[in-house]
Amino acid sequence: MGTGVPKITDPWPVKDIVYVSIMGTAMLAAFLEWFLWLAAFLYCLAKVYQKAEHWTIRLLAVVMMVVFTLLR
Repeated sequence: MGTGVPKITDPWPVKDIVYVSIMGTAMLAAFLEWFLWLAAFLYCLAKVYQKAEHWTIRLLAVVMMVVFTLLR
């Protein structure tokens, strides 16, 4: 009795190979976008921290870095 699930050693159908190659590329692009967005905002907030003249601005920059990292 077959369960409808192919064996791991069965060859993949062409439609599955095409789907995985397209979706894999899209997922890699999404991960790259996620990483670059986070890196850009952390870089800007690090510059804010460096240029801050008051301790409250530095504290706010650190808090925003942590919040962006946790939410992203």
